[in-house]
Amino acid sequence: MIVSAALAASLGAGLAVGKLTGGNSRYQKPGARAAAAADVWQPAVGAQWQIVLEDGIQVKSGAAAATPDVPIFDLDLYTNTDDGTDAASVIGALHDLGKKVICYFSAGTYEPDRPDSDQYVAADKGATLPDWPDEKWVDIRRDSVRTIIKGRIDLAASMGCDGIDPDNMDGYDNQNGGGFTTPLTEQDSIDLIKLMASQAASHNMAIGLKNALAIIPDVVDVVQFAVNEECAAYTECSEMQPFIEAGKPVFHIEYPDDAGNQDGLSASVRAKYCDAKGTTGFSTVLKTYDLDGWVQYCDGTIATTPLVS
Repeated sequence: MIVSAALAASLGAGLAVGKLTGGNSRYQKPGARAAAAADVWQPAVGAQWQIVLEDGIQVKSGAAAATPDVPIFDLDLYTNTDDGTDAASVIGALHDLGKKVICYFSAGTYEPDRPDSDQYVAADKGATLPDWPDEKWVDIRRDSVRTIIKGRIDLAASMGCDGIDPDNMDGYDNQNGGGFTTPLTEQDSIDLIKLMASQAASHNMAIGLKNALAIIPDVVDVVQFAVNEECAAYTECSEMQPFIEAGKPVFHIEYPDDAGNQDGLSASVRAKYCDAKGTTGFSTVLKTYDLDGWVQYCDGTIATTPLVS
């Protein structure tokens, strides 16, 4: 499900520790990220947002506002662009309404239904995710995997995404490092995030850290935001505060049991998540596990983003 220490001059020269190769990397040098950093979108702390990953959303032609009318949408890269062929219907329409779009994709796992899934080879794949039987961890150290990720970042740029939300960067903490003979480590995720940040910045796109709390100190300076799931439920939100202190938002998702109810969640239920220890400054949304169009905010406001039928 949903969803790096300075590097050497190029991927071929860097990441020597535990590196598995499948050809020369086409990632840009880290200096490219620094050069473009001034043009990269930096979302504001506390900005309201909506996240929908279950399906593509609908933005009615000529609409005066989006639903909900918030400044930031986090959407699946593929289902909202007709698999990378349509930049106008959703992303372009949201831009016309003055919205920013963060494009979601999985960087750390293989999903069989993506248009580039056939580019993965057997050696790229590790253990199956327990809750997602069609999804496997991938070896993010391999150049073959990084080439696919680079292609996704390039696609996001070509579709007009303002930022990217690469998921599943915590393989080091799952199934003994993703189920590989040489387990994935925290440093492997740090290295890849720094590489992705460089590539995103070369397109003037922001990048976020999805979960992966253990590596926050190593990457908070190179990403523009965090996306966190269930830190209140697991009493971990205080670990995200370095983002707020750095002037970078934490886009925070919780999944209450009764989320999706048309009457919404009670004030006491909302307070359990919205006022949890360490959530000061967070941009909190209450969602169903499906991450469909329904959302409730801490002030009680409920909205449902229309999805494609």
